[in-house]
Amino acid sequence: MNDTTTPSFIVGVVLAGGRSQRMGLDKARVLLAGKSLLQHACDRLATQVNQLVINANSQGTSLTQTNLHIISDTLEGHPGPLAGLLAAMRWAETSSVKATHVVMVPVDTPFFPIDLVQRLVSGMKQASGSQVAFATTADGDQPVFALIDIRLVDELEVDLKSGKARRVGEWLRSHPFVAVRFDDAQAFFNLNTPADVTEAERVHERLTQKRSKSS
Repeated sequence: MNDTTTPSFIVGVVLAGGRSQRMGLDKARVLLAGKSLLQHACDRLATQVNQLVINANSQGTSLTQTNLHIISDTLEGHPGPLAGLLAAMRWAETSSVKATHVVMVPVDTPFFPIDLVQRLVSGMKQASGSQVAFATTADGDQPVFALIDIRLVDELEVDLKSGKARRVGEWLRSHPFVAVRFDDAQAFFNLNTPADVTEAERVHERLTQKRSKSS
């Protein structure tokens, strides 16, 4: 395998296939500042990639109205983010877009950087031979924000089916990778509970006020 493929066509996938047990309802439908978390994630990622899709195991109204491809897990049992990544990679591999890489983000992190993909691509280019690039902050790695070479799809499927691939970070680090540093750890604040949504409303208000003052 030639490990120096430069990202040239990137499919972005919003991972919305989780069970949302702590939230008490589907995170994709949770409202923040009058807009669903799914829409926040899609709006933020759409301008950063060549093609955008959603990984979800629900066909509710809030999903179907996005007019985007909705891709369900190809493996049973909701095995987690890696299963969503696999579904997106399989779709990208078999579609007509001729994707070279897939970038994934979770649906529950509405403030992720607007230059996330650009910086992951830059990091991958600088780290010769890397097949994976993921975000890291002072608070730790953020492996669910990752850019992955699509040629790893077969290996991912084998590892998931065998049980070898259990944790996102561990699986990503088992390949040539680069961790790209982001200074703003708050940008990766994820919403797991109703209390987190309340805090996110305050963060959103502060950010909106900051933008208004700077404009």
